[in-house]
Amino acid sequence: MSSFNIEEAKKEYLDNIKRYMADTGSVFPHISVFGMDKTSQKKSIVHIPIPSEYVESSAKKDEFTDNIVPMIAEEINKRFSVEAVGWASEAWMTVLKEKTNKPLDERKEVLFIMIGSENTESVFVYDIHRTGKQVNSEGELTDIVELTESTTFDQSSSKKHPMAGRFSNLYSKFKQS
Repeated sequence: MSSFNIEEAKKEYLDNIKRYMADTGSVFPHISVFGMDKTSQKKSIVHIPIPSEYVESSAKKDEFTDNIVPMIAEEINKRFSVEAVGWASEAWMTVLKEKTNKPLDERKEVLFIMIGSENTESVFVYDIHRTGKQVNSEGELTDIVELTESTTFDQSSSKKHPMAGRFSNLYSKFKQS
């Protein structure tokens, strides 16, 4: 990925997530590092699961991003030239009324994807539609999941009002080590 293309990365990343969700009915919270393997010089994506205990509280999320991510980044940087870092997780999104900022009665299950590189950080939100059940390739009963780009979340507003939080700007944490 000598010249990182956010749209190409988003498509490849989303395709991987869709395949995983089709087989398991969900996606685990994870960080993904996009880059080049220093030995083979091949484009690579490294997926790093976030253990469930690190998403259960604010303190544990801080511990993960402040202490664990820099240690992971140090190891990743030994083998890969990092070009971008993504984060994905299922979440519940509350929809607010325009102008009043009061919650509607609507909560949506969504997939958040954030991808940051040297020059950009983009947020993509997809509505999760669970349309039934299926038996996956391992004989387990899973949800049938469809993803559609969220019409509630305005991509252009994320450029005017950038998303912030513990898992934003992960790219800088990988480049610092």
